[in-house]
Amino acid sequence: MAAAIRGKSALILMSTLMVGLALGSCGSNRTGSTPGLYTRLDQAGQAFDPAISVSMINGYRRDRNLPPLIFDATLAREAELRAANAAEADRSTPGEVPALKNEETPDGKTIRLSAGYRTAAEAFSGWRDVPAHNAALLSRQATRIGIAAYYVPSSRYRMYWALVTSIR
Repeated sequence: MAAAIRGKSALILMSTLMVGLALGSCGSNRTGSTPGLYTRLDQAGQAFDPAISVSMINGYRRDRNLPPLIFDATLAREAELRAANAAEADRSTPGEVPALKNEETPDGKTIRLSAGYRTAAEAFSGWRDVPAHNAALLSRQATRIGIAAYYVPSSRYRMYWALVTSIR
């Protein structure tokens, strides 16, 4: 009987240790690796993943009973060009506010630009907090989306963001 109790105690101890190790490794994975939304993009070697941002935006839309936006590579290229242009304007006019021109185009596109956000989560929060940007995120007419982040270490804001949505 004593051997059976020792065997059970060893099994319980072993199970407890394994659960503890599993939980401990889960915790270290969360803090040891940076989720894509919180990856600092204002550092060399970091890559922006638009799928992460589109997923976050679509979750925000879903919570408000809106259909998801479809990622569009053509709109993403336009977003990258717009973010790059804003960065170049900032570098060429030091001391002035960069040309972060937001616009609505005749062909149904909405363009929103911003600068300085270091992570996709920060950019999303910034857009959500500005009424005109939030309206673009939650447009019932929008069906497609392109998004880009552009890093320029020698510029004032370092990170430039563009969001392009389209009704077509």
